[in-house]
Amino acid sequence: MSNNKHPEVIDPEDKRYKDDDYFKQTKEHSQKNPYQSFNYNKHIGCHLGPFGCLGGCLSIILLLSFISYLVSFLF
Repeated sequence: MSNNKHPEVIDPEDKRYKDDDYFKQTKEHSQKNPYQSFNYNKHIGCHLGPFGCLGGCLSIILLLSFISYLVSFLF
């Protein structure tokens, strides 16, 4: 893209121009390998062992309560 705010128009004869066939080839190329797979996992939560989110959250609440109980003896 050029320095000004107007988009640059590429002619079909330009070597940077990519037509629909270019994008179809890359899509078909990625499907040629049947053993290739992509897995994306995202875990969000407060798990604590096998107890799940509820058990993790309760454990954190109990732990913080116990710590505050111990700190209360200092003051």
